[in-house]
Amino acid sequence: MTTQTPPSLESLAGQVRFLRSYAVFTTAILGVLGLCAAAQGPRREKIDVLDVGRINVVEPDGKVGIVISNRANFPAPVVDGKVGKRSGEPAPGMVFYNGEGDEVGGIVFDGKRSPSGTPSAGGGILFDRYKQDQIVGILYEEGNGRHAAGLHVWDRPDAPLSKLMDRLAEIEAMKTNEEKSKAYKAIEDEGLAGSRRVFVGRSADDAAKLVLSDRKGKPRLVLAVDASGNPSIQLLDENGKLVSEMPKGK
Repeated sequence: MTTQTPPSLESLAGQVRFLRSYAVFTTAILGVLGLCAAAQGPRREKIDVLDVGRINVVEPDGKVGIVISNRANFPAPVVDGKVGKRSGEPAPGMVFYNGEGDEVGGIVFDGKRSPSGTPSAGGGILFDRYKQDQIVGILYEEGNGRHAAGLHVWDRPDAPLSKLMDRLAEIEAMKTNEEKSKAYKAIEDEGLAGSRRVFVGRSADDAAKLVLSDRKGKPRLVLAVDASGNPSIQLLDENGKLVSEMPKGK
C-alpha cells in the first residue's frame, strides 16, 4: 500500500492564485463578448420569400403596433379594450394601433368579379380620431359598372367609440326589425355615428365634385363639373331642397 504526500501550503497557495487568475480572465472574456453582442444590436435575417397569413408587429411592452393580414385573419376593431365588428366583407390590408392598444387607422384593398363577370373593387387609407372611428380617408369604390374615388372628412363625437359599440351590441340582440330601426334612428339623432362633412373627388355619376355637408351629414353646398363638362353650384337646405343654383335651371 503506497501513501501520498500531502500538498504543501506553498503548493496550495499557488493553485489558489491560478484559479483566481482564471476567474478574472474568464469574466473579462465574457464581458467583451457581451459588449460585442450589444454593439451588434438586434439580429437581422434576410428572407427572399415569406408566405404568411398575418404578421403582428409588437412593441417591447407586448402591445401590438401594426398588423399586416390576409382577409381570413384580419383583426376585428378594438377600442378601450372592447372588440367590435367590421362592416362589409373582410379584405386584406394593414391596421395601425396607438400606445393604448386602440386601432387608429389602416390600409385596405380588394377586388374581384361576380359570377356574371361584373368587377367590384375598393381600397382606402384611413385615419381615426382618438378613441373614435375614421376622421380622414382616401377611398376608392367600384361596383355595378360605376365607380367613385376621393377624399372624405368625417365629424366624430367626443363620446368614445366604445359607447357606440355597446349600443350596437344591444341592437343586434333586439328581436324585431322595427325595434332595430328605432334604435338606429336614436343613434343617428344623438350624433353617435358621426357624419361625413366633406367630399372631394370623382362621384359615381361621373362628375368631379366638392360636397360640403352640415353636422347631420346633409349636403348644403355642391360644386360640380358633370361628365359633359358643365359646371354648377348648388345651395341646399337641411332637407335637401334646392335653394339656389348657378347656372339657373340646371
